[in-house]
Amino acid sequence: MQMNKITSFLLSMGIVATSVQATTVKELSDYYKSKNMEVPTNILVPSKVESSIGTLRFDDGRPLEKTVKKSYDFLDLSRAVEVYLDHIGAVETDVLKEAFAKMGATSSNHVLIGEDMIDEHQVWPTGNAGTVYVFGFLDLKKDGATVVEIPKGIGPGFLDDGWMRWVIDFGPTGPDRAQGGTYVILPPDYKGSIQAPIGGAKTKMKIAGKTKEVFVVKSPTYHNWMALR
Repeated sequence: MQMNKITSFLLSMGIVATSVQATTVKELSDYYKSKNMEVPTNILVPSKVESSIGTLRFDDGRPLEKTVKKSYDFLDLSRAVEVYLDHIGAVETDVLKEAFAKMGATSSNHVLIGEDMIDEHQVWPTGNAGTVYVFGFLDLKKDGATVVEIPKGIGPGFLDDGWMRWVIDFGPTGPDRAQGGTYVILPPDYKGSIQAPIGGAKTKMKIAGKTKEVFVVKSPTYHNWMALR
């Protein structure tokens, strides 16, 4: 096998590839003997390595054809799994948006209120069976900055962005501490001077001609969904 470089595959919580200049065991041994040195065994690539993806075989440090294919198949699979895990939140959010619309929640001022507690007839990956839920979906691209009024005593609840990443809590776990309050959700393209970190900040803002204290947060995405218990 003619190669300018060889790839040595090592198993350490996966497979890591490192390139070294091609040489044979004999050439390496001759070089060390010429220097009156012994070849360190820990720098030699074994002819066979048992790994989580099967047996990897080498010839003078060079991976055999089946080992190369097996390694690339592993990389393809691991990257596919990574893509799936990285994007499952966005897919779930989009599915929720479609489901909410089918049940009548087609705009940000529509909310869904469960008639009963969740049971075995409803499919929720993380739903709690001991509570009634309220759901809503915000479209900050369409509506711009959106005001959410949280009544006293409601919650706990939360707002997630389009990737299902936490943005802010409502109720007992939120900045209103179960006392209720006005929340202003800013879109990701907001360029003003208002400080609106993830988790929210308290400030004063004029809404409908009246100045009031609000909790303001800037979402990283235009689409957001909220749930309240």
